[in-house]
Amino acid sequence: MDVCCLTGQGLETLKDTIKELVWSGGIQNDMLQVMINSRHQEALERARTAAVRTVAALRAGETLELAALDLRIAVNAVGEIVGKTSTEDLLDVIFSQFCIGK
Repeated sequence: MDVCCLTGQGLETLKDTIKELVWSGGIQNDMLQVMINSRHQEALERARTAAVRTVAALRAGETLELAALDLRIAVNAVGEIVGKTSTEDLLDVIFSQFCIGK
């Protein structure tokens, strides 16, 4: 399979192949640790920490604006890994059911 990062040729096939290997058990759990580079690992840790802070803020009754700040940090960290960040869309969906008044 040929893959070109400049044109994107073959990237979808590569992604599909990797997904198939993971979901079929072709890639064992102990192999995944090696596959995550240090930048991704750091971003995932930031996302986890921020998500935990978001949940804690909501449980403590903090304002939604404060919880949303940590949620934005988590989403941006994940966005660094997948190459896109749709923070506004995600926040709109999550908080569309809340009524925020002054």
